[in-house]
Amino acid sequence: MLKVYCFLFLFLIFSFNGIAQNTETLQDTSKTTLKRPGNLSINGYFDFIYAAGFHDPTRAATVDFGRRQYTSSPLFADKFTMPYAYLGATYELDNLTFRLALHTGDIVESLYAQEIESMRLVREASLNYQFTKRFSVEAGIFPSLYGFEIFLSKENLHATRGYIADFAPDYEAGVRLKYEVNKDWSVRLMVLNGWQEIKDSNGKKAIGLVVQRDNHKNSFFNWGVYLGDVREIGESFYRSRMYHNIFWKYTFDRWTFVPMLDVAYQLQSGAPETELFMIAPAFSARYRFNTDWSLASRWDMVHDPKNMIPELNGKLVTPSLINATNNTNGWQSQSITLTLERSFNSNFVMRLENRYTVNKDKLFLTGIDQLVDYDGYVLLSMAANF
Repeated sequence: MLKVYCFLFLFLIFSFNGIAQNTETLQDTSKTTLKRPGNLSINGYFDFIYAAGFHDPTRAATVDFGRRQYTSSPLFADKFTMPYAYLGATYELDNLTFRLALHTGDIVESLYAQEIESMRLVREASLNYQFTKRFSVEAGIFPSLYGFEIFLSKENLHATRGYIADFAPDYEAGVRLKYEVNKDWSVRLMVLNGWQEIKDSNGKKAIGLVVQRDNHKNSFFNWGVYLGDVREIGESFYRSRMYHNIFWKYTFDRWTFVPMLDVAYQLQSGAPETELFMIAPAFSARYRFNTDWSLASRWDMVHDPKNMIPELNGKLVTPSLINATNNTNGWQSQSITLTLERSFNSNFVMRLENRYTVNKDKLFLTGIDQLVDYDGYVLLSMAANF
């Protein structure tokens, strides 16, 4: 399947290139001009880590030792691993932009497991047309606009992501309409296949709204709303979800501050109907000593008392050990992260990071059959882009 994607990728590039080269020459009485061909650009990203865990849940005879089911970053401990890497191409022709990117890594293995096999390698496959100076339409598969902490850890303040980042949609498929109100404010209205879905799993389209304010200097504000039915394929009952994501990145002198908030409400059919509620605040701060060195810290909390978040549902993670008796509080955790960063240039950073988490219930494995209410690790990360 990868060969098929590569063939299509090259075919599209050369097809566009041929179209551009065959553009007709326009002449007048004074001069000859050649219409400018489209612009092709290539970019990529690579992240490589080693994480040493405080305890190892699966050191027994298994090829999957060190795996942490409840997070994609890091998915494994006590191994050299590649959380994420991608290679992408953008082709711009007049008002049309075509984007194709393929990816791989632990994050893809963890978060794309429910997608059909032919689509798991696809990070982006989209067309964007600029109808006017302020209005554009994008269709296809694209990274989500929900949440500050994205797959590309180099763009975050930390090498790892908060637990809630795996719950917020990281990718989407559908149509996005963008309107730029002025140089600072923009609004996007989205019709999507569903909650972090490439293949529509229930035939119920979702609606999204994202409002952004970017002063292009030191402040970026993002407010996203999602409304949709998140029932799985084959389920007859509904799961109506309303989700809000808010973050604000503000830089002042050598400081960067990022307050974040995720809130979700879900109504499920049944006898009687069930109401679920989740809230997850977080705050990151970074201080730059100079252009090379910086120190950052993050506090994040997840309050999900009724297990709305399947990625953090302990019963799914270790079903043989966790049951209603010892998981009465759902997932209620608090986590502290400390990150020392060395930036070698604008394209390459290394980070030494320590993270420690406590949970209200004992949901973390230590050894083969013992549960504890804490988890942590030390991590060394190298990330680069071009």
